[in-house]
Amino acid sequence: MANKHFNKGIAWGKLEGLRRTTSDSVDKKPYLKIYLHCHNALHGNVKVYGRIWGADRIAEAEKLLMDEDKQLKKGMGLRLEGFFNQYDKKVEDEITRLSNFTFFQIAPYDGTEYRAVFILTGVIEIILRDLEEGSIRLSLDRQGNQPEEFLLYTDDQKELKGLEAGQTVQIKGMMAEQGEEDYFGASSGIFRAYAKEIKILEEVEVF
Repeated sequence: MANKHFNKGIAWGKLEGLRRTTSDSVDKKPYLKIYLHCHNALHGNVKVYGRIWGADRIAEAEKLLMDEDKQLKKGMGLRLEGFFNQYDKKVEDEITRLSNFTFFQIAPYDGTEYRAVFILTGVIEIILRDLEEGSIRLSLDRQGNQPEEFLLYTDDQKELKGLEAGQTVQIKGMMAEQGEEDYFGASSGIFRAYAKEIKILEEVEVF
């Protein structure tokens, strides 16, 4: 059976904030922006946000995440599942690749292990290497959707050995804080998408 272009994103975290807003498109579609704290001892003080679309899903989420007085249940543990997204934004006069999620499933989470992860299957466009780390530009083309492009980092360029542009790969990864805390507990505050497992696939079926 052929492998497919695939995109899945999951976040386990504590509820930090919630905001109802509308898209920039002409039709001004409403959506819910949800902020999560996904701190992980191994990967840092990660914070992520995602969007929930659709009137029914928005109503369901607000009912779960607010009390009877319409106050946010801040700190509530959650598991959210959907798609992983990336976009470009100007940060301090430089274009930076940032990540977020589109969620369509939401549920309470009672665990204490938090993280924001993704599984992507697509075609490698470019492999970039430097002295310390490497990165992959991955193209994901699912029928009926706009082509998606991702910039994924690795901790060590050696992890890219054997990879070439044009190969179809499955990548499992997670959001992690760039750089470690210094002596005073300060860090860069930048969160990157890191590829942790990379598997070369033989065939691809677009669906």
